[in-house]
Amino acid sequence: MKLRGGALFNTMLLGVIISIILTSIITIGYLNSIVYQKQAVEAKVDRLAYSGLEACMNYTKNQEFEKTYAMGKNQTDTLSLFYKNWGLYAVVGSQATSNYNTKKIKASYFRMVGIQPDSLRKSSLYLPDRSKPLMVCGTSKISGDIYISKAGLRPGYVGQISSDSIKIDQAIIKHSNKNMPYCNKDMIVKFIDIVKKSDFKNYNQIPINLFNSFENKTEVYKTDSAFIKNNILKGNICIIANRYIRISQFAQLENIIIIAPKIIIESGFKGNGQFISSEKFITEDNVQLNYPSTITLISKNKNNTDSTYIKIAKRNTISGIISLYSEKNIKNINTIHIEKFTEIHGEIYCEGTVNTSGKINGHVTCTDFISINSAGIFLGYLLNTELNINLRSKNYISSKIFQRDTNSKLNVISHLF
Repeated sequence: MKLRGGALFNTMLLGVIISIILTSIITIGYLNSIVYQKQAVEAKVDRLAYSGLEACMNYTKNQEFEKTYAMGKNQTDTLSLFYKNWGLYAVVGSQATSNYNTKKIKASYFRMVGIQPDSLRKSSLYLPDRSKPLMVCGTSKISGDIYISKAGLRPGYVGQISSDSIKIDQAIIKHSNKNMPYCNKDMIVKFIDIVKKSDFKNYNQIPINLFNSFENKTEVYKTDSAFIKNNILKGNICIIANRYIRISQFAQLENIIIIAPKIIIESGFKGNGQFISSEKFITEDNVQLNYPSTITLISKNKNNTDSTYIKIAKRNTISGIISLYSEKNIKNINTIHIEKFTEIHGEIYCEGTVNTSGKINGHVTCTDFISINSAGIFLGYLLNTELNINLRSKNYISSKIFQRDTNSKLNVISHLF
């Protein structure tokens, strides 16, 4: 039987089409198999990295570590874990890798961590027992439990400002002892020493724009003094100055650490970070430090005439921890000043006096309150201040520096990259 030319052509064309379709099906199946295999490896690596993160979150000691483990049947997969102090907080990290064909598949998790506040820091106030009452004046109001001297609270008078009654809401008054609560400030001192001794980039050259992942080594920049103006600095970065650092409202800072004897933040700045000084820390008006920020001053008074202080100006919002410590146990001249219309969300720890007329939505521990105004200096007076632990976020996480119990469970503060 003889086929016509047109029929033969159609038959051949149909065969070609069928061949193409079959080849496509085989190719698609092969590619799908490759994609599936890759996705399976990626899922395995992700699960391994996340399980490593969970292991880090169960770490209860306060000792830094960095370990890498060989995993899998052929020990070709790796799991790297670390825990390191980061200012008042800590950072945990987990990174898993696996080989797929000629490529390396990687998954990472990094978290900033702290601990839940203990029962004392879930109160509004702790004042060591100095065998004298706390004088409450003006519009001051206290909400939440407080620990104070057995002498209690009394209405007081500052110049022309008086208080006929003490405003207390949902408060249980408990008696404090003569000591300040536990605080492991040596942890901060050790952290500063480690950073100062670490390798650093070019002296006096702070980058304009830098993001450094916590997957990498900390980048440390040292300088005599610095004005951080239009810089965008985020992540695993430390900046140290011998004299001072000034931060402009145009700077963009996130999760970095700044260390200098004197730190000044200009009006209008918004961002977060950890700021550690030894002489003075000053914010101008309208500064917003977002959680989890910390302001730390470690006083190194050489004699009793030196003055070290933290000054938070008007209309600030500070979310995190404000703390002032004394290495020399000189407490009477160290002061945290908080001006009116300012709100603190978190906690204050001061080995010295607190002079405030703002709102503290959280906890305060201090040696004493002080009121400094045109009428004079009044030690042991709380003037025009609101203390309210009930307005602090229930999700607030504190620092392990305040916890005597080394077995405290870690809690996530923020996700890092």
